[in-house]
Amino acid sequence: MSEADDESIAEKPSEQSVRDQAIEQIKKKRDPVKNAIVFVLVNAGLWGIWALDGAKTDDLWPAIVNGIWAILLIIDVWKVYGERPISEAQIREELKRMGSG
Repeated sequence: MSEADDESIAEKPSEQSVRDQAIEQIKKKRDPVKNAIVFVLVNAGLWGIWALDGAKTDDLWPAIVNGIWAILLIIDVWKVYGERPISEAQIREELKRMGSG
């Protein structure tokens, strides 16, 4: 079977399906913005509590929360902006590699 035949057999997404995917992608792009706002507000509050509690330099507990949360936020942003959708060509290539195509 030729590559052109494979493409004709592959499912053509409906207009509604493509629209739903676009809406889902827009929602995904909004999430990191909301998460970043919460990150800034909560961490500012934690550092404020730390400062009011005596600001002991040997006990920087807000830094632990800040660091872990920052890493998770970076992962969240990467998932939205760094990963590309899987293409039909990649699927076909993987199927051939697996011996199923």
